[in-house]
Amino acid sequence: MRRLECEEAERRLHTFLDRELEDVEVAEVQAHLDSCRECFSRFRFEASFRRLVRARSAEQTAPTGLREGLLERLGSRRGSGAVQNGSGAQNGPIRYTSS
Repeated sequence: MRRLECEEAERRLHTFLDRELEDVEVAEVQAHLDSCRECFSRFRFEASFRRLVRARSAEQTAPTGLREGLLERLGSRRGSGAVQNGSGAQNGPIRYTSS
């Protein structure tokens, strides 16, 4: 396993967080993070930021008017099919169903 410099570790940080690296690369990045306080600090920030964005985006829903407009447009573009949400509720999942 080769030792990474900070620049290389930073280039791989997002793929490391996305779990898209090969096992050898994971070990290299992890070893660098274990030994470099500055890069580990950046890693913690990026990981925390991603968790925050994921949590906040799960809480948000589109305003009713926007959802209705999108559903209307989708329905008119699909031809004979109808766009419905699963439960009839305005904030439920959107599903395309054919007639």
